Amino acid sequence: MSGDETAPPVIDTSEALAYVVLRPGETRDVARLDAHADEAVRPYAAEVLRHLARQWNPAPEPVPSRPLTTVVSVIAVADGVRLDCCDEDTAHLWVRVTAWSPRRAFLTGATPFVEASGREAADLAGVRFLAELDLDNPPGSSDTDGERLQWPGLRVAPPIPAEWTEAGR
Repeated sequence: MSGDETAPPVIDTSEALAYVVLRPGETRDVARLDAHADEAVRPYAAEVLRHLARQWNPAPEPVPSRPLTTVVSVIAVADGVRLDCCDEDTAHLWVRVTAWSPRRAFLTGATPFVEASGREAADLAGVRFLAELDLDNPPGSSDTDGERLQWPGLRVAPPIPAEWTEAGR
């Protein structure tokens, strides 16, 4: 043993109910593990090891979802439909948020769309809007009668230049 190296500690495990010893292996990415626990204390020892693992390597903090600007397309106007007994909106829209689901349409009140566009509800079919939506948490599928969705930052989307729409033809 050279002068730079220290002798490994001697560990007396004769009275230990459980122990784990982790030593360097032959290469840098390999370790040698020596572990033992008496049968009666294994569940407790496992819980202690899980507790240590959480302390030594805590789970990363969840990243808070942040709204992203996305397109909301009005695909149809539905007059005379009520979302529920408390619904005061007289016009409703079927909208699609492709970032949530390319196949699903959402029935929602027309008021925020009318206010954002300055148009009558009957004139909104085919209009595209932009809204700041949480794309990681779309609405669930349990409400089939209509949804009280919020449309933060709702505004009319700028027009798509004609050369872009003609390029695909």
